[in-house]
Amino acid sequence: MALLWERTSGGVHYQVRSAGRTLRLYTDGVLHTQYNPARLLTGSVWDLLLLPALLVPAARLRRVLVLGVGGGAVIRQLLELFPGVQVVGVELNAVHLAVARRWFGLRDARVELV
Repeated sequence: MALLWERTSGGVHYQVRSAGRTLRLYTDGVLHTQYNPARLLTGSVWDLLLLPALLVPAARLRRVLVLGVGGGAVIRQLLELFPGVQVVGVELNAVHLAVARRWFGLRDARVELV
């Protein structure tokens, strides 16, 4: 596992690490996000956040609100599964938002991060 980036802000330690093609966001040593562009599902509990979206016919799913962005893996999954969807992600932690944009590629026009 390689350390790609780290920062301490407000007494909280953040790291972005890679393991092969997988990117991981850690906050104070706790895994917050895991994403691999070659695998839609991560095998983690966060995959469960996709379940409600899968219950709506894809043609009817136009907008999704995600509360708690972390690094944005679930948003990447939603964009992959539903190409026409608009996603608003709300996150209280500004560092997480910066990491989501820079390291997890959430600069898509279909995504608004607040």
